[in-house]
Amino acid sequence: MPKKITSTKTSTSVVVEQPEEVNVAPVMEQLEAKIEKKIVESESEVETDKEEVNAIDALVIELTENIATMKELTSRSQADLKKLIREIQIERKKAEKGGKKKEKKVRNGTTGLDNELKVTTSEFRQFVEKNYQQLKDSDDNQIVIELKYDTDGSLLVSRKMAHKLVNSYVKMQKLQYEDNGKRIHMDKTLQKLFPENAEKKEKGVVTREENFYFTSVMKAISTHLASANPK
Repeated sequence: MPKKITSTKTSTSVVVEQPEEVNVAPVMEQLEAKIEKKIVESESEVETDKEEVNAIDALVIELTENIATMKELTSRSQADLKKLIREIQIERKKAEKGGKKKEKKVRNGTTGLDNELKVTTSEFRQFVEKNYQQLKDSDDNQIVIELKYDTDGSLLVSRKMAHKLVNSYVKMQKLQYEDNGKRIHMDKTLQKLFPENAEKKEKGVVTREENFYFTSVMKAISTHLASANPK
């Protein structure tokens, strides 16, 4: 029951009712429980969302790796296919060439290069007579088996034969330049045979560079042989 409080300030007495105390503890407990439940549910939803995001990320990574692998395999397959096609084309050309062998032309008589000419210089005659037995062609056969001489005693050699002898001498003596296989280094023998192509010095100073190549040989030997059509 409400308590009655008597005031003695005045002669009039007033009765004030004191409200009854309310127990809010159960209400607060219920509220806290609801809040805690909501927090747990929210955290659970966040964890679920994280797991889903992680799963999607892992799937994306896996797909990206698979695509990269497929691209690499496709690129390798294309390269292998191109290589196979090239090999087939090469083999086909070889087969076609093998089936269509060119017939060698049979020459009637000799060409101008095969005509035997007199050696007109002692330098070239000495060169041929000294070296012919050891000079060989690309098949390792001796180029000149036996020397021929004219009735006047002149040595007879064709331009073709002379060209082969000089080239064989260059290769036998290993006179080709390493950086340019077409260029010939002139030793003392070649300098004596072809002075117009050799290096020239005056007072120790080079006034003309050495200039001798395989393409120079045919022209150079002409000075040592008689003309095919003397006038």
